Amino acid sequence: MVKKLLVNGCSFTVESVTMKDEPPIDNWGTLLARKLGVLDSYTNLAYGGGGNDRIYRTTIEYLENLNVKYYKDLMVIICWSFEPRREYFSDGRYKFITWEDHPYLWDLFNIGDKNSTGHELFTTTAVNYVIGLHNILENLNINNYHFFADSKVLSEIKKHKKLLDCNKFYFDKPYHNYTNSYTPSEYLQIDKISIGDDHPGPKSKRNVSELLYDKIKHNFLK
Repeated sequence: MVKKLLVNGCSFTVESVTMKDEPPIDNWGTLLARKLGVLDSYTNLAYGGGGNDRIYRTTIEYLENLNVKYYKDLMVIICWSFEPRREYFSDGRYKFITWEDHPYLWDLFNIGDKNSTGHELFTTTAVNYVIGLHNILENLNINNYHFFADSKVLSEIKKHKKLLDCNKFYFDKPYHNYTNSYTPSEYLQIDKISIGDDHPGPKSKRNVSELLYDKIKHNFLK
């Protein structure tokens, strides 16, 4: 039985909107918590622009600070982020360094084609975070489910299925829509991605919450 819900990720998971002078639209985490009846025991650790190292670190910190008696009641859902996104510790706090804000990273590491849309840098490291956190949660007997914003990380993690409980992963589609249009695509994110469309859009938030609820109901609420 799920009595507590923790979600983590990047901007696709954050409980906020980017449009000014607009009322907040519940993201998939809140919508899902409401469906599960655990809105009063719901925690969202997501941060816009955050990378997979931050997701891993903050989830571990949450678990370390949570009384172990609650582990059996907890559901953890991760929407894994993009590569390369990294955090570093400076002046007493964590800061981000990302390819969006620092395109010279391509030259600095001399890896890949800076004109590529694949963002392949550090993908293997991202997979290590996914496998590591999943197996920690499994060892603690904590219910967990995972899906992916980035098609490259999703593609890479599929190569390691023997290390995972595949029933706890959504392998079909990534969240992010690289077509950047309103046209329905093969991705979960079917609203146009832009600041003006509240990245992600309301329809995407509803779709993801419904998909996750169906998965959880099928796999965990028996």
